[in-house]
Amino acid sequence: MDVYGELIFNQNQHNELERLNHITTAFDSITKEHITQLNLPLNSRCLDIGSGTGSIASWLSVHSQQRNFEVMALDRDGQFLPKQASAHNNFTVLKSDISKAHSLGEFDLIHARLVLIHLRDRSEVLEKLVSWLKPGGWIILSEFIDTSTTKPRPSAYSKTMKTMWEVLYKTIGTDCNWGNSLQDNFNALGLKKLGNSLHYPPLSSGSPISAFWCLTWMQMKHHLLTTGGLHIDTYTQAIHNLNAGKVADLSPGLITCWGQR
Repeated sequence: MDVYGELIFNQNQHNELERLNHITTAFDSITKEHITQLNLPLNSRCLDIGSGTGSIASWLSVHSQQRNFEVMALDRDGQFLPKQASAHNNFTVLKSDISKAHSLGEFDLIHARLVLIHLRDRSEVLEKLVSWLKPGGWIILSEFIDTSTTKPRPSAYSKTMKTMWEVLYKTIGTDCNWGNSLQDNFNALGLKKLGNSLHYPPLSSGSPISAFWCLTWMQMKHHLLTTGGLHIDTYTQAIHNLNAGKVADLSPGLITCWGQR
């Protein structure tokens, strides 16, 4: 069974760090704003899941120095994390698959961005994460939410985006509709003080999110054309239009939901 980071989006691919840096630039300010608003208590234990480049875990380590936070970054590969962790004495790295991880204790904050959307066992993982919260602890999850694939007259961009989601579902189990159910799932698990927000980054020429999608599709080219059956001309036009700032569509947005145990 293929999972994220093996067949697709492996951290050893030559442009994977660049791709992750673009998504970090596009969304980190939003994530930091939401976490800051939670007003976590002194001596909080924080778990950042699927840390990628470690930007949020590193920020938590610095941001919390006066509040004595303990920060743990969990990632199934973790290739980009040791350098970040070495700069902070309150930052530890755990190389593990969240689907297989056993209890790591209780946390005041659990954060994951664009992680559960790619897991076939996402519902079970969410239940596990909620069980790891301390009483009064917060969970904050962010996922993609996409409206670009429902246009009555699909563009090269929206055709490529739709094919990408179909290929990711077939290969690793990604569910691009998962974000729509986050708040309902939080409510069903008994969380309180629920909140949510939605952010759509601009698809302008040279924007971080445009660069992210270009690199994503470049990595997936073989899968898009073979598994997805996308025509090469459509693929080429979509890449060109993104680079040139000629896309009259919305990027998938980032939906963020939070709740307290």
